[in-house]
Amino acid sequence: MDYNTTYYWRIVAWDYYFPCSEGPIWTFKTYVNQPPELPKINGPNSGKPGTEYEYSFNVTDPEEDPLMYFIDWGDDNTEWTEYCDSGEEIILKHAWDEIGEYIIKAKAKDINGAEGDWAEFPIIIPRNKAVNHPIFNWLQSHSNLFSLLH
Repeated sequence: MDYNTTYYWRIVAWDYYFPCSEGPIWTFKTYVNQPPELPKINGPNSGKPGTEYEYSFNVTDPEEDPLMYFIDWGDDNTEWTEYCDSGEEIILKHAWDEIGEYIIKAKAKDINGAEGDWAEFPIIIPRNKAVNHPIFNWLQSHSNLFSLLH
């Protein structure tokens, strides 16, 4: 059957002894299969090379159809997930080997083939850490010594 189409039917009965008998006309309409919504991506937005991080993905389908995700991790690694229920959160892990800025992209496809749009989530590898060393802490706490040097 085609999407967004109205179908009509009627039952017509006859036999050898009686004239034709027609029932009422019945109808139903199929609807357009709507694509899944934009996925929500959650997880850390920075990290270290070679460290595995967890990311959650969640999306709903307007018809509540089962769906699968296509994930592009931004480092030439991609994957399709198995089908899951609409609205079910899934958790995937990934590690980036190289320093850089990446964009995780995800989209969902329902069991009837409708694909949604891409969602994006930026991540930076490696994370910039604040320097925490005793000598720097001592210098910061004794900043008045610098005024004597001028």
